[in-house]
Parts: sequence; structure tokens; C-alpha cells
Amino acid sequence: MGHRRGQDGFVLVADSGYARIQVFDRDGALVRIVGAPGRGPGQFQRPRAIAADADGDVYVADAGSNRVQVFTRAGVFLRQWGSTGSGDGQFLKPEGIAVNAEGHVYVADTYNYRVQVFARDGTSCEVGDRREPARASSMIRKPWAVMAPGRTASPSIATVSST
Repeated sequence: MGHRRGQDGFVLVADSGYARIQVFDRDGALVRIVGAPGRGPGQFQRPRAIAADADGDVYVADAGSNRVQVFTRAGVFLRQWGSTGSGDGQFLKPEGIAVNAEGHVYVADTYNYRVQVFARDGTSCEVGDRREPARASSMIRKPWAVMAPGRTASPSIATVSST
């Protein structure tokens, strides 16, 4: 279960068990529920991680449907990208997501053993001297969380050892 604090001070929680995002105010009161079980736009199979960009848009890594979905801070569905597979823009259980100050979206593509980087609209992007999509080295095993870097730093990646 992932969580983030939004710009408005609300806490967003990826509730994988009930296939939804819960939003709580500063006092812990439930404000809204975003999504429901399913595979359509705005629906989830297994939301695992949440990130927000500078505009307040919310990005959700859905490991169950192998995609990223984007919502307004009010919970209105905006767009989605990704599908099952190992090609560019495809995922095998994305477990982590982060957005940096420049708006690059980092996705921990767990069972493809890589981190992909996208523009806010879901198109693969080039970051530094990496090619599209930016991929982690072959040393990474099952990345499950990623922390957005600053403008010039590399992302921080949490992995699960294969041994």
C-alpha cells in the first residue's frame, strides 16, 4: 500500500485490497474515494503507488492492470498509459512511481527489472544521456519503489534481492 501527501495537505492512500485510492484530510477524516475494481478508465486492479506533480495531478501505478493512470487532485480521471508486456511503455507489475521537479514520471517496472521514464502525457522521454525509455542497469532486481530525483540527480530505487 503506497501513500503520499498532496499539495493541499491531504493524504492519498493506494488501497490495493479494495482497488481504490482513499483521500484523507489533515485530521484523518475520509474525504473521498477514487476508483473502483475494474479495468476501465478510473478503475483499478491493484493500485500500488501514488505520486503527484507540481500541478497537483495524481499518478497511480496499477500493478494489476499494468498501467499508469492520472487524475486531477479532485479525483477526475485524465489519462492512462501502459499495457502488459516488456516493450517500451509496457509493464509487468509496476510497483512504484515518482514525479520529479521537471515533470518526468519514473515508474518502477518490477518484473521487467527496470525503471522507465515518461513525460507527463505518457510518452517515453530522454533524461540526461539515457535513451528512450530510460532503463535501469541490468544490476537492478525487482524494483518496487522509486524516489524522484532533483533536476540533475539519478533516481533512488528500492529493490528486492533475487537471492
